[in-house]
Amino acid sequence: MANVQIIQRNAHLAGAVRLEFVNGREGQVAKAVLTAISNTRRGSAEAREEESTAIQWTLWGKQAENAAEYLGKGSHVNIVGRPRNNNFEKDGQTIYGMAFTAGLGNKLFPCGFYRAAGAGLLETDFSVEA
Repeated sequence: MANVQIIQRNAHLAGAVRLEFVNGREGQVAKAVLTAISNTRRGSAEAREEESTAIQWTLWGKQAENAAEYLGKGSHVNIVGRPRNNNFEKDGQTIYGMAFTAGLGNKLFPCGFYRAAGAGLLETDFSVEA
């Protein structure tokens, strides 16, 4: 059995969600890219430090469309997904990187997102605090 690492971040969006439609196996599919920034606190008492971490996430399908429609810069989200290697060759040299994909079921949670829930606009791709 393969090991799968899952990442969860409670974060704010650094900018607008970028939505595009790309060719998939079964035609056009929505792809959204967002940058989420979270703060981590390390240490204790006077030695306590805060470190900001920005991760660029990719969402697919209906979840991508919903995120682009309802989320914007500053939106507070709890996002869950998986990292994967994103290595490529450039000028004969291997560039090593990580890509993060959200969307393991309904795992993008807008925190306190009442407007869409009250209007019945969100489908299974979002869970909303009540």
